[in-house]
Amino acid sequence: MAAHRPKFAADSLTQFWISVPVFILAEANLGILGLGVSEPLPSWGSLLRELEGLTQFPANPGVFVPLLLLIASVISFQVLLMDQEMPS
Repeated sequence: MAAHRPKFAADSLTQFWISVPVFILAEANLGILGLGVSEPLPSWGSLLRELEGLTQFPANPGVFVPLLLLIASVISFQVLLMDQEMPS
């Protein structure tokens, strides 16, 4: 009876790896708009809010660290997805 179950584990795993970067970017966008988690808790959007209205390179380039970490995390999930899709 177990042999007749559909084998969708690979498809659901791929869907998971695609969805995680989407959720991360959605949370960052909502946080920038002020619709994310409340202020004492850190979120991608609240960390990136410091970059709003930036017209020139700041004296403290450390404000770009959350942006670089966000880019690195989204790219890492995409690389993991590509590794999952490649047949061995």
